[in-house]
Formats: sequence, C-alpha cells, structure tokens
Amino acid sequence: MMIARGVFLDGRMGNHMFQYAFALADAKKRGGLFFVDQIKYNFLLPHHFQIRSYSSKQNSLLSKVYQWMPSLFKQANELSYSQAQGPLVYYKGFYQDEKYFAHCIKLIRNELSLKPEYAAAFNARYGDVYRQNKTIAVHIRRTDLLTLHIDLGRPVNATLSDEYYQKCFNLIPNLQDYKILFATDDTAYVKQKYGHMPNVLIEERDAITDYQVLLNADIVISASSSYSWMAAYLNAKEGKRVFTPANWGIIPRIAPPASEINMWQVVN
Repeated sequence: MMIARGVFLDGRMGNHMFQYAFALADAKKRGGLFFVDQIKYNFLLPHHFQIRSYSSKQNSLLSKVYQWMPSLFKQANELSYSQAQGPLVYYKGFYQDEKYFAHCIKLIRNELSLKPEYAAAFNARYGDVYRQNKTIAVHIRRTDLLTLHIDLGRPVNATLSDEYYQKCFNLIPNLQDYKILFATDDTAYVKQKYGHMPNVLIEERDAITDYQVLLNADIVISASSSYSWMAAYLNAKEGKRVFTPANWGIIPRIAPPASEINMWQVVN
C-alpha cells in the first residue's frame, strides 16, 4: 500500500520554505512519500535551494494521483494534522512554527541551504562588506502589505510602523559601529526614510540576494514576514541577534523558534 502525504502549496518563498519543511519532516516522522501540490502556485524553492529530498518526478506523479482521486486522501489542517491517520493524507495550511520540524532541524537546515552558485554570487558582491564590518540587516516589506486582503472585503495597510524599526535600532548598543543593509521591496521608500542614516547600504536587489543579506548578518531586524523569519532562523552566524515584531497586525504572527529563544527579542 502506498503511503503518501501532500501539502497544498500556498503563498510566496517564505511560505514555501515552511510548507516544504513541514512536508519533509512529516514524511520522516510517519514514513512514506511526500509531495507539494502546485495546483495554485509554482514551487519556488528548487531553483535556489538544495532540497535534496525533493524529486520533481515523484512530486508530479503524486500530485496527479491526488488530482485524479482526491477522495482517497484524508483532509487535514494545522488544527487536525496530529490526528491525521491513514496511508494518504492531504494537508492545507502554512505550518509556520518550528514545532512541526523540531525533530529534524539539522535535516531542514541542510535541505534549505543555498545552491553554491547563488552563495558564490552573493559573496562576490557583498563578501567584503560582511567580512570587514559588523552588519545589521533590516527587512522592510511594503508592496503587498499596503493593500492586503484577508477576507475583510476591503484593502488594509498591514505594514510595520517606523516606530517598530526605530525601537529596534535603539536596542542596539553602538549602532554607529555597524554597517546597516536594508532588504526591501520598496527601495524608494526606504531611501527616503532611512537614507540619511550613517553607514547604510540601500540597493535594488532580487529576492534571493535580499534573502542572503538577512541570512549573513550579525543582527537581523525582521518584518512581519515568513521570508525574513526563515532567513533569521537559518542564519548561522555565531552570536547572532534577531529582533521580531510582537504584533503582526492582521497577519498571523510566527513565534520565535524555541531552539533559539535566547537569540530572539520580541519588540512591542
């Protein structure tokens, strides 16, 4: 009898990282195969990340089995996943918590390591900056959050306030000793707001380069974003510090990881 568990793929890169981590960890825990269902979104991780346990052929085959015979699969979500029994299960949800993959953290970190060519490209562009300076990486997410819809029937501004970022800066002793790099989807806004600060670097970059700006910093100031949460979590810098917002507004908040609780500071 085939044992397989699928996860409905939803959202963008950070969401995909959580969903893949959950799917792989669940397969390791319960046994069997796993797949991420791309019926709504293309899987964004294979291009940039190692994900050695992922097979595109297996994924395509199992996705087709589900699409042809969905009634064979027991449906589950984040509330019912632990009770999901049987050989075939299909999960929906974001699974944005370390608890879902705490039993295989080392595996997840290896799977979500970057392909060498992207790490090399980043090192060629920014290696000297990170080697020669103590660094702070700040994630400011704006474009999609300016008019976010979450079943409210109207657009809502869900961006973090400038006050949050200023509080984070105030919590860092000797701020002037750091090189501050901004990762953002709204470069013009960030230049207007923070371009006056000394020792800042604000540049237009693609998503995987911005991700590495966060991944390699000594201090990460996270946004209300699974993308910067994962970058901060997978950041292997010794002695790193992470600041994360206490209130994500209408976005469900991702708690700091239990395994790194002493490295993360929640900022109100």
